[in-house]
Amino acid sequence: YIVQRDGGTYHYERIQKDSTGAEIRDILTNSETYRTINGERQNLPDSTMNKYKNSVNSVAYFLLLPQPLRDPAVNKEYLGEVTLRGRTYDKVKVYFDQDGGGKDHEDVFVYWFDKEDGSVDYLAYLYHTDDTGMRFREAYNPQRVGGILVQDYINFAPKDSTLAVTEENLLRLDDLYQKNELKEFSRIENKAVKVK
Repeated sequence: YIVQRDGGTYHYERIQKDSTGAEIRDILTNSETYRTINGERQNLPDSTMNKYKNSVNSVAYFLLLPQPLRDPAVNKEYLGEVTLRGRTYDKVKVYFDQDGGGKDHEDVFVYWFDKEDGSVDYLAYLYHTDDTGMRFREAYNPQRVGGILVQDYINFAPKDSTLAVTEENLLRLDDLYQKNELKEFSRIENKAVKVK
């Protein structure tokens, strides 16, 4: 992945190789999204390109946290102080305006900001992309790269698959986490990060 930002201008790329060794690049900018294979621009249906766009944008969004929370379409609601694993956090709900909030403007996030250093050690979200669900993330392996805090995440889902996907349940995922009622779903690892 390459994530470039300059004020309001951005350029994100995902670079991968397929089974034949062909280089695939998914490119997302302020003005367009497209795919190249071995440098040749591909003509893909909008539905396919939107999936690639959402995937690349999601990686950039989480990597750049908390900076994206300053976007004009972001609304924040302070939910108070909570204690997680013996540390004190400010719990903040984030939701988006429809205008400027993107395709996923109905998603809702919760962030836990460490009271001592301001890091985002936990986050949770309710999503509607392709499906509906809730996730809770715990940051680990914090490292400073070029002055930027980069963290990996363990992604958790509720053990109870019948738990309703509601904002009310989203707001209590931290309680379920502390009661060991979440299961590991996946891990997000940022490897070989370079900052220029």
